[in-house]
Amino acid sequence: YIYLHILYSCHDRGYFICFHGTVIRVGTPYVFDATRSYQCEECGSIVAVTKSSNLEKIKLKPTRCSNEDCTSTKFGSLKECTY
Repeated sequence: YIYLHILYSCHDRGYFICFHGTVIRVGTPYVFDATRSYQCEECGSIVAVTKSSNLEKIKLKPTRCSNEDCTSTKFGSLKECTY
């Protein structure tokens, strides 16, 4: 059983919430990313695309390069980032 001491709202989005209970059903796991970065294949500039909801399982791609001098519509996904 899940006992709530407070009611969670949309203001709690982005925080980790811990639940204690018994798992009764498991679905297929998937990674949902809020922001994905792409690199323009023509000029090399990086374009970030943000999803409107984490529930969307579709992959978004930019429609055009963010560089004003570039008219490319071809992008490659950036797999890894180092900070």
